[in-house]
Amino acid sequence: MDSVKSAVSRDELRIAIGQKLMIDIRYFNDEDLSRSSENQLIGYQSSHCNRAGVTKLPTQLGRLLSQLNIGGVILFAENCQSKSQISALTQAIQRSASQSQAAIPALISIDQEGGRVTRLPKEKWPTFSGNMAIGATCDSSTEFAYENGLLIGEQLSELGINVNHSPTVDVNINHENPVINVRSFGDDPKMVGKLGIATAQGLKSEGILATFKHFPGHGDTQTDSHTGLPCVTHSKSFVESVDLMPFQEAIDAGQCELIMTAHIQYPALDDSIIINKHGQKMIRPATLSRTIITEKLRQEMGFNGLVITDALDMASISEFFTPLEAVLETFRAGVDIALMPFKVHHPDGIKRFYQLVDSLVEHIICDQALASEVMASYRRILKIKMDIPQSTGVMDYEKHREFERRLALRSIINLSRHQTLDIAQIESCSIVMPNLEQALALKTGIERQSAGCLDIHCLILPQLSEIKARPNHLVIIGIEDKRSVVDLGGMDDIDAMSQQAIAPLSVIDCLREHKELGAGSVFVSLKAPYHCQPYISAASISLASFDANCYQDNSGQWCGAAFYALAQILFSNVIATGKLPITID
Repeated sequence: MDSVKSAVSRDELRIAIGQKLMIDIRYFNDEDLSRSSENQLIGYQSSHCNRAGVTKLPTQLGRLLSQLNIGGVILFAENCQSKSQISALTQAIQRSASQSQAAIPALISIDQEGGRVTRLPKEKWPTFSGNMAIGATCDSSTEFAYENGLLIGEQLSELGINVNHSPTVDVNINHENPVINVRSFGDDPKMVGKLGIATAQGLKSEGILATFKHFPGHGDTQTDSHTGLPCVTHSKSFVESVDLMPFQEAIDAGQCELIMTAHIQYPALDDSIIINKHGQKMIRPATLSRTIITEKLRQEMGFNGLVITDALDMASISEFFTPLEAVLETFRAGVDIALMPFKVHHPDGIKRFYQLVDSLVEHIICDQALASEVMASYRRILKIKMDIPQSTGVMDYEKHREFERRLALRSIINLSRHQTLDIAQIESCSIVMPNLEQALALKTGIERQSAGCLDIHCLILPQLSEIKARPNHLVIIGIEDKRSVVDLGGMDDIDAMSQQAIAPLSVIDCLREHKELGAGSVFVSLKAPYHCQPYISAASISLASFDANCYQDNSGQWCGAAFYALAQILFSNVIATGKLPITID
């Protein structure tokens, strides 16, 4: 104990620990919740208090960043309103960091993957179509992947954000994967690695640190790690040839500086047992595994960059470990940065966060080996921070919208043998989508194809029974995969999760009736490629898009790049050239 204290001072250790923590400032409420919330890792839900999104850094949070030398902040949609507002917020964060004892710039991060997971407002920042759309354009070229990274980098750079938690290089080989799915580039490990590297290169060209995630791989899970603890039972050889390959490719190419861990059990890599907070034995999750993080990733695979955890408030960790246990175990595993280790969304949370850091100092200063590793990790963080260039990106809005439209069009896939409709026969059309905004966005796209003379009705899936097949009437029906917590943001959104359900047979019957009795039927898979097979034969034309984003433009019309692309293919004889980057049979 004495040797540790002589080698590492308490102040030095406290600074190092602070730099190894990345917090979220998604919400803040001045109300004292000390009587109503235990503020464990999982935080508090909307039923406990009124939540206010942080758009301006509260004094209490700025003081916490400075006094505890916090190394990083992650932003969510609630933190992002406009260019001037976000820039002012990131500047305030950096100002607080500069006023700390360490006076080290902060890592300011965000999940701006594109497609399904984005945090910047869609009407102000084009979201692009996401990874699987990029995979659908890739025969051998990585052009779209690089440009996607570069343009997202431009968006973030001019806002003062220097880390993007992207690319997702999970190899999606499970058709029922609820959390990765179309966030993956596809099911070919080499292609996933190649496109991930190109995306990271694009981000890096704009001074943005890319995060390869989720190590060792989240592509074959049927449990969302936000809500449960997945277990991947692959053999070691399978893990190495599929799950780990994209990460190894990126490491070998020298393009990987930051890797995010997955809260998943991987017994083929580490089947050791850990005792959780309930006193139960369980297989150690990858995030807490020294065998996986230090021995496998660093020593065997040769990674010398930073390792960051996925959010520690996710149920896969918070249901089994206290905040102190979780952070200590990640540090012992060899992780550099603990992401979202504790909620600081109210004054009592801030008070308890100080107590958490105090406890971390007391535990680590008494463990010579761990203290030494914490300091080595701190030096790795400093090195990466010093190498991040200053923000230089300037976003060209029209250039970004043009790329968004181009990627959306190139990635649409024709799932059927037929390509075009007999437009001359169509007098009216019913568009049925999971939500009304999507239907309106497709209507806008159709009207912009000089098809404004059509009588178009927009409905949502529960209204499907209102449509009756009749001559000269076209029906277009879209289905969308159910949303994951990560689509909305994180654990604070569990209460908001809901999904409209419609019986597949109802959709199939409607498609078939209009194919036989009307002017035809169109089936559209929106981010649901694995579930489209039953519908293809029932429709006149079946198309797949990996994007379902839409927004209101300045004129108040709903629009979206994917819906405009669908309209071009259906009403302007544009050929769908995308190719499935996955197997759906």
